[in-house]
Amino acid sequence: MKVIIRKETKELKLGEVGQIIEVKDGYALNYLIPKQIVLPAHQATEKIVAENLRQASQKKSLVKQKAIALAQKIKQQTIILEVKAADKGKIFGNITNLQIAQAITAEVDGATLTHDQITLKEPIKEVGSYTVILKLHPEVETEITIEAKAI
Repeated sequence: MKVIIRKETKELKLGEVGQIIEVKDGYALNYLIPKQIVLPAHQATEKIVAENLRQASQKKSLVKQKAIALAQKIKQQTIILEVKAADKGKIFGNITNLQIAQAITAEVDGATLTHDQITLKEPIKEVGSYTVILKLHPEVETEITIEAKAI
């Protein structure tokens, strides 16, 4: 039976989404189709899957373009974080990825970052200027300068 792969499943390793494959009738009818992993290959379903793939591709490219534009905007800025510090500039505790993400989200229009998107080259434990790497998209990374100032 010819079927079109609808969902990507790592454990089954059938192929890529949108690909037409040949499987045994019983496997398709009893397992793959009821779990909505594949669709029977007909002209109508082929057109629907092709349209869905085209829309998904457009959405991915739009998300990437937005990430590139945000990277351009972020790269030009310096984020200032005011922290409690000792006389010699040592911060009480340290500045976390979450604090940096919240500061960037508050300062930069259109930026909504999570702590997972931030990579510190070294922990921020002293007052000063640091470079932080932001991963805005799987293919888009940028750097931003974080300045830790004592209150």
